[in-house]
Amino acid sequence: MPYRDTGWTMDTFIEFLFGSERVYAVSTLVEEAQRVSDRLVGSPADPALRRALRQQLHDLRERADANRWVREGDIAAALVDLPVTPNDGRLSMQQVRAGLQVLHQLVQGRLSHLIALHQAAA
Repeated sequence: MPYRDTGWTMDTFIEFLFGSERVYAVSTLVEEAQRVSDRLVGSPADPALRRALRQQLHDLRERADANRWVREGDIAAALVDLPVTPNDGRLSMQQVRAGLQVLHQLVQGRLSHLIALHQAAA
């Protein structure tokens, strides 16, 4: 069998597993969830928005768990468990928005740390 270079090195493998692209993807997902939660405040009876937010929160929890981020995973798990129904929309949406802000700060901190590490290595 002839040798075929796949382009993988230890550096690219580590970057793939733990790199800034994974953190950036989670950061983008947090921002999308924040936008949906903002829209849900204006129309709390919209079931499609509630389903979309519930799915995004579930995805955030799964990604935090996959990355083994304990604090982010705990916050995302707490957000998934919040009831988002039209009856208690204001209270739960305030809690979701506050949790998403904390989650956003944590993920941005991870992203800025990775950027600093890349700059130091370059």
